[in-house]
Amino acid sequence: WGIRIFELRGLRTGRVPAIDQAEFRSIVELVKRHQVEITAISPGIFKHLLSNKAALEKELSEVLPKTVEMAQRLGSGLIIVFGFQRSKEDQPELHREAVNLLRRATAVAENAGMRLAIENEPGFWCDTGKNTARMIGDVAVIDVSGPITYRSSWLTRYFGWPTIEDLQAQRAAALADATVKTIAYRFDSPGGIVDMVPEHAAEI
Repeated sequence: WGIRIFELRGLRTGRVPAIDQAEFRSIVELVKRHQVEITAISPGIFKHLLSNKAALEKELSEVLPKTVEMAQRLGSGLIIVFGFQRSKEDQPELHREAVNLLRRATAVAENAGMRLAIENEPGFWCDTGKNTARMIGDVAVIDVSGPITYRSSWLTRYFGWPTIEDLQAQRAAALADATVKTIAYRFDSPGGIVDMVPEHAAEI
């Protein structure tokens, strides 16, 4: 079919890295022989609840290093993980625990010269790009998309345009959140009216 770029998840004998070594050796040989590129490896880890500490520790200390080793042999620099299943009983303070686990996983990958990618999954702590950004770097992302006005109106609400009042409220909420270490503004705006822009800039 002419397909030469793949993400490796599962083989006949199981999900990587818990696969038969003979099958893995055949994959390494196929990659070399047919000039196939393995862009990423996905071991399916970090799907557990944060309360399942034993399973998460095993994935962190055993499964992830084995995946790193496989990725190195295949010439891949990216490992895909999940962002921990979340239950309704989870308390907000568990955010810190999730962040620490991701930092430890990142350190394992970074020490091997690799990157981690987090697959967004509904019902997980990392369920959206915005929440994942917070998890990775304790970052509060404030989106500024569309023409900027000062006060909210039916027009801004209809089109979802940002207002200075909204931006001030989002910034105040981020400052009040003890888990947030950085506030990032993400702009996709042609500009807008200047009312209260200098004042808000001075606040920032």
